[in-house]
Amino acid sequence: MTRNFSSHFALWVNMIQNYWTHTREFGYRRYHDDDNAMNVGEWLPVTATFSACLQNNHHHYPGLLRLSHDESEYDFGFLTVRVMKSLGLVKATTRGEQIPEGVPLEALGF
Repeated sequence: MTRNFSSHFALWVNMIQNYWTHTREFGYRRYHDDDNAMNVGEWLPVTATFSACLQNNHHHYPGLLRLSHDESEYDFGFLTVRVMKSLGLVKATTRGEQIPEGVPLEALGF
């Protein structure tokens, strides 16, 4: 029963997040690409979705693990992966170590 509830909860959080970040009614746009992706940067939705609410950033650089592209953006998903890396649970792939042009290195924590 707990697994079933967890699966349904995760599905609903993802569906709500996708609605919020693709309607252009909520949030802000860092990049003006030809899509409807928005960033919802408040701490609660970012934490609840492990940073999936930063959709505009994700659509602009889809292969980049870090979804915050400015010091003002909170990236709970990236912080979680950094903790997991320090515990030896994950490691960077060659693709994950590439830094795209146009993202300030300070925003990536380098």
